[in-house]
Amino acid sequence: MGAMTIRGLDEVTLNALKEKAKQEGTSINAALVKILRKELGIDKNGEEKVAFTIHDSRPLTHSRSFSLTSLQA
Repeated sequence: MGAMTIRGLDEVTLNALKEKAKQEGTSINAALVKILRKELGIDKNGEEKVAFTIHDSRPLTHSRSFSLTSLQA
């Protein structure tokens, strides 16, 4: 496991982080790790979550289907 020092946290951000940790009944570190993992799309097992967004401007009058493999680059 790595260690990190975060500098430049303003009081509003720090207080929000403390409040989130308090609400979740956990440490500030655990709350921050959870936020980072969620933001980075990483699940509890360390695997990236598959996430994608489809932008389609066509009217919703047609049925559409796709496979996940067709969306991969």
